[in-house]
Amino acid sequence: MKAYITICDAQENTGSMTAECEYDYSDNLTMITYDESIEGFEDDCVTSLKIEKGGPVTLNRTGKYKSEMIFEKNKRHVGCYFTPHGDLMIGIDTYNLEYNLDKTGGEINIRYNVDCNSDPVSLNDLKISVKVRGNQNVATC
Repeated sequence: MKAYITICDAQENTGSMTAECEYDYSDNLTMITYDESIEGFEDDCVTSLKIEKGGPVTLNRTGKYKSEMIFEKNKRHVGCYFTPHGDLMIGIDTYNLEYNLDKTGGEINIRYNVDCNSDPVSLNDLKISVKVRGNQNVATC
């Protein structure tokens, strides 16, 4: 079903992004898919979030510059992050992962560190809100 997704960087308070998305909710697996334009990248990409009940949240970007980020509480996952300037091997170490989703939308909160070649790069605190169209106003940060 059609919905709106709002993504905020709560740690840096650097603003937010809101987009239309496809929201496919079920008790065991929820998928959120949206088109995204990333600053510094020429081409847009399609981003999907896969939320497994009791499990990780996986972010996949497809298009010219692909990436996969796996957020799993108290676990570190390593993956390749493709950029116009070259490919990077990054680690995602998730400290907190909470989500509360239902058929009308909900929230996902993720706090994680990013490292590149095992060197710390950033601490991130994301708040993701999803609202099914027609049920509520678009979320803000």
